[in-house]
Amino acid sequence: LFVSLAGPMLNLMGLEPVAHKEGVDYLTAASFMILGFGALEAVSGALRGAGDTRTPMLIVLFINVFNAGLTYSLISGSFGLEMGSQGAGIGSAAGALAGGGIALLVLARGRAGLKWEVRHALRVSRAATRRILELAVPITLGDMQFMVAFLVYTRIIASLGTQAVAAHTVAIRTIDLGVMPGFALGTAVTALIGQSLGAERRDLA
Repeated sequence: LFVSLAGPMLNLMGLEPVAHKEGVDYLTAASFMILGFGALEAVSGALRGAGDTRTPMLIVLFINVFNAGLTYSLISGSFGLEMGSQGAGIGSAAGALAGGGIALLVLARGRAGLKWEVRHALRVSRAATRRILELAVPITLGDMQFMVAFLVYTRIIASLGTQAVAAHTVAIRTIDLGVMPGFALGTAVTALIGQSLGAERRDLA
């Protein structure tokens, strides 16, 4: 979906022609990282719920180092391939896919009392699926609302030009550092509450 709609979606953002081409090149390659991050988020959520936040951290650390090295090489032409923004997209996708694969491998070998039985991967429990969706749909709608609002906001910034968009992106990433402690505490509290409810200790929850 993202590969086929990369051009039209970025048209809606009102980018300047040069930035639009760079964006399409990046998004077309990077869209495959959705598959890797989907697996990584699922495994990380399970491990964090079981009290293991260290393993997801190490996997993400690997992804960042791998992504940075590969992306730098593809952008700079270290391997004889000077691919620009497309190289950045390939680096992002490769890092995410590698991270997702490692996360699944870790869970298949067993971690924090959890083990993914690969031979039962296609066996679906209707009751479990229903319960997961009941929790996941509101989270999805909440996050989607935030992302749509962010896209509208970015579209407004885009009307000021490419340099303004670049400056805005750097500023937002800087602000993200400030809210990380809040997300960390939220993840920790969510895991503790979930464990308490699972143990039928509502008083602790």
